[in-house]
Amino acid sequence: MLAFVPIFVRLLGTEAYGLIVLATAGISILGNVDLGLSITLNREVAAIGTADAAHEGLASLARTLEILYWAGACVVSVAGFAFAPAITLHWLNLGSMSPASVIRALRLMAPALALQLPVTLYSSVLLGQGRQAALSIIASITASTRTAGAAILLLFHPSIEMYFAAQLATTAAQAIFMQHGFRKSFPAAPAALKAGWHEFKRVWRFSAGVAIISATGVLMSQMDKVLISWLLPLRDVGYYGIGWALTGGLRILTTPVFNALFPRLTKAAAADHKTDIERLYHGASQLMSVLIWPPTCLLLLFSQPILYLWTRDAELARISAPALGLLAIGSALNGVMLMPFALQLAHGWTRLTINIYVGSSVLMFPGLYLATSWFGLTGAAAIWPILNLGYMLVGIKLMHRRLLPRDMWRWYLRDCAAPFASALMVCVLLMEWRPDNWSWKGQIAWFALSYVLASLASVLSAPMIRSALHTFLLRLLKTRAAAG
Repeated sequence: MLAFVPIFVRLLGTEAYGLIVLATAGISILGNVDLGLSITLNREVAAIGTADAAHEGLASLARTLEILYWAGACVVSVAGFAFAPAITLHWLNLGSMSPASVIRALRLMAPALALQLPVTLYSSVLLGQGRQAALSIIASITASTRTAGAAILLLFHPSIEMYFAAQLATTAAQAIFMQHGFRKSFPAAPAALKAGWHEFKRVWRFSAGVAIISATGVLMSQMDKVLISWLLPLRDVGYYGIGWALTGGLRILTTPVFNALFPRLTKAAAADHKTDIERLYHGASQLMSVLIWPPTCLLLLFSQPILYLWTRDAELARISAPALGLLAIGSALNGVMLMPFALQLAHGWTRLTINIYVGSSVLMFPGLYLATSWFGLTGAAAIWPILNLGYMLVGIKLMHRRLLPRDMWRWYLRDCAAPFASALMVCVLLMEWRPDNWSWKGQIAWFALSYVLASLASVLSAPMIRSALHTFLLRLLKTRAAAG
C-alpha cells in the first residue's frame, strides 16, 4: 500500500528498499509468466455460461493446473534458495548492506514470490465466476495485513529479513485460504489428471499465445528494474522503485475494470452479440480514461512536490521526480490499452499482440541498456512511455482492422484523447494557483481539489460515462423524492 512506502524507506533505508522493488518485480513476473494458464482458465470458466462446456472436464483441467502451479512454486523456491549467494555477490551492486543479510533476505523472498503462482490460479477462477467483489476483499485484506503487519514488526526489529519473513507468512496464509475455496469449486474427480491433460490439449493454442504475450509483456514492464539492479547501485534501484510505487496506484484503478469486464466481453464474444461487445468495449475504455488520466496529469506536472509530500524527503523527491513523470505517462498509456487487449483475448486472438510484444522486446533491451548507461534513472524510465506509445499508434490500428473496424477513431478520440485533453487542460490552468509556500495540509487540499476538478472534466468529456452518471443521479433523486 502506498502509504507504507515512506515508512519502509525510513525504517530500512533506500538501499534495502531496492530489494523490495526487486521483490515487487518478481511478484509481477510470476503473476504473469504462468504459461498463460490462469487467463485460459479464467476464459474457460467465464464462457461456460454460454457454451456447452463439460463441467467435469473443466474441473479436471483446473485440478491438473493446480498440481502444475504448486510444482512450479516448489521449483522457484528451491532455485531462489540455491542461487541467492550468486545473485548477491555477482549481480547486485551492494553499498552498505551486509552480503549475509541480503542472502538471507533473498532466501525468504523466493518462497514468498513462488506462492504467487497458486494464488494467481485461484484468483483466475474467482474472476471467471464473476466474483470480483470476493477477490477484491481477499486481496485488500491480504495487502493490508502484509504491509501493516510488516511495518509493525519492523518497528521492533528493523531488518530486511523481517520484512520478507512477514511477506512469506501472509502470502502462505492467503494461498491456503484461497485453495479451500478452489477445492469447493472443483472437487476431486476420478482420473482428474488424465482427463485434465485431455482438456489441456483443447486449449493449449490459446494458452500458448497468452503465455508469449504475458512473458514479453512482463519483460517490458519489469525487466528494467532487474537490469538497472545490475547497471546501477542498489540505492538507485530504490529511488527508481519509489517512482514505480506511485504509478502502481494507476494500476490499482484500472485492474478491477479489466477483471470485471473481461468475463463479460468473453460471454458476449462467445454469443456473438456485436452490440453488447461494442457497448462494453467503449464504455470500459472511457471508464479507464476517466480513472487514469487525471492522476497521471498531476503526477506528470507535479512529480517533485507530490514525492516530497509523500516521503518528506527533499533529496529523494529531487532524484526520483524525472523518472516518476515518465513512468506515469507510460503506465497510463498501458492502462488505456487494457480494454483493446481484453477484446482480443475475448475473441481468442493473440497473434497480433504476440508479434508486437516480441518485436518491442527485441528493441527494448539494447535501448534500455544504452539509455540507462547514458542517462541513469531518467533514461531507464523513458523507455516505458516510448514502448507503449508505439503500441498505441501501431497495435490499435492493426487490431481495429479485424475487430470493430469502424470504431478505431472513436476509441482514439472519444475514449482516450478527449478525457486526457480535458484533465490536462484543468491541471495546466491550476498550475498558476499553486503557491509553493503553503503548509503541507494546504498542499494536500490543493492536490485533492485539482484531482476532483480534473476528474470532473474527464467525466464530462466521456459521453458514455457522462450519460451513465446522469442516469444514476436521476435515479438517486427519484429514490430520495419517493422516500421523502
